[in-house]
Amino acid sequence: MNTDEPEAKRLHREFVSTIMGCASEVLTALGHGVSEKPCENARAVKSGLRNIAFDQQARCEVTDQGGGVGKTSPTSLPNCAAG
Repeated sequence: MNTDEPEAKRLHREFVSTIMGCASEVLTALGHGVSEKPCENARAVKSGLRNIAFDQQARCEVTDQGGGVGKTSPTSLPNCAAG
């Protein structure tokens, strides 16, 4: 382990690695060609097993040059605010 790495950077790296691991496990278990919603649900389950809050179909504001241009629903987002 690199002891010179800042704590926040290390935690971010570990968090991203965990999220990618969840996605990889879902792909391995379900394979290619499974529709989007079952994959999203499986990622939510995998994230929950790792105590990562997971928002499905969250509404997010889209902005351009400081102005709101609409809202969108990304497939899924880890809920970073939930800790």
